[in-house]
Amino acid sequence: PDGLTEITVSFAGITHANMGDLTATLESPTGTVVSLFTRIGATTTTGTGDSSNFSGGPYVFADSATTSLWTAAAAGGSSANIAAFNYYPSAALTGARVALTAAYASNALSGTWTLRVKDTVANNTGSYTTATIHFTPEVVLDSDGDGTPDASDGCPNDANKIAAGTCGCGVAETDSDADGTPNCIDACPNDPNKIA
Repeated sequence: PDGLTEITVSFAGITHANMGDLTATLESPTGTVVSLFTRIGATTTTGTGDSSNFSGGPYVFADSATTSLWTAAAAGGSSANIAAFNYYPSAALTGARVALTAAYASNALSGTWTLRVKDTVANNTGSYTTATIHFTPEVVLDSDGDGTPDASDGCPNDANKIAAGTCGCGVAETDSDADGTPNCIDACPNDPNKIA
């Protein structure tokens, strides 16, 4: 959504003995579905995923993260407990980075967001106690408080102007003699018949 810098999803209290069995997706109110992770370590649709463990968390999924669950699982070896950390969302079969915030750029924030976690393999169980979605708003600077963001304000330190005009920022475009020439360049600011 416009004005949003990041969406983060966090799981706390998540446990499962084979993280490669799980998928987690986030669905927006308009139906856009994005993968947070899908069968970590499985490189084919029928292949076996990694047997590392989710061991509590919190596990946070955010675009700003510098590593993925795929990397953590590969480094930990078989049946390792994966550390609570910030991970970037990852695609199925490859572990490639998925841009979570960009995927929802045209979606409204209001409405029901749905987080789905699915165990794709029988014989193992797991759970999580809480999951949260956090929306980080874009910080919009308006240094002079005139209601126009600095990025669009030609005079970001002049509350009376958003463009420099003839006189420049910080100088009023006053025309005391109403001759169409601002005082700042009118040598005769009180004589409507002269400007020099």
